[in-house]
Amino acid sequence: MRHKINLLCVMAFALFCLIGCSNDNVKPENNSMEKEEKNEASITTEAIPSTLPEYPYSEIISDDRVVKDPEFPEAGNYVKQLKILYGEIPADAPYLTREKAIGICRGLKDLPDNAGEFEWEVTKAFNAYAFAPDFEGGSGIIHRIYYTDESRNTYIDVMLGSVYYRDRSTKEMELILDFGGNTNE
Repeated sequence: MRHKINLLCVMAFALFCLIGCSNDNVKPENNSMEKEEKNEASITTEAIPSTLPEYPYSEIISDDRVVKDPEFPEAGNYVKQLKILYGEIPADAPYLTREKAIGICRGLKDLPDNAGEFEWEVTKAFNAYAFAPDFEGGSGIIHRIYYTDESRNTYIDVMLGSVYYRDRSTKEMELILDFGGNTNE
């Protein structure tokens, strides 16, 4: 009986050693994989400066302060400034002036007679010049806003199948073009 117990103890010890050795062999691989994953995560985290907002975001960070346009709804993104922050477009991306917007609209041919498709074609043409709208979004009505200068007092607004030039100080809104082909002229 003692032989049987000793034999069982030896077999259990051998099995324990075998399992322990095989776990030791597996552990370094798991540890190295975990280390690689942690390294990748730290590289990814380190590559993105902490000052960048998560994308999409309705506020942008500029000069260490939050910049928000009080006239636009919460639902939207400051696309151009986010793209600048992420290095997708140059920091000196041009503003879309009223004159430039009118010129671009005059050059557009065979525009769709559907409001949504019209807005998309106009937006592509404006983005070819200005790279991106300054603001895009809305709550029920989508606006694509292109500021005409740093002051942000005047802007081009693509919405509801039309392109408008808007002035905040006077509250005036001038039609530049709509999907029916109507212009301000």
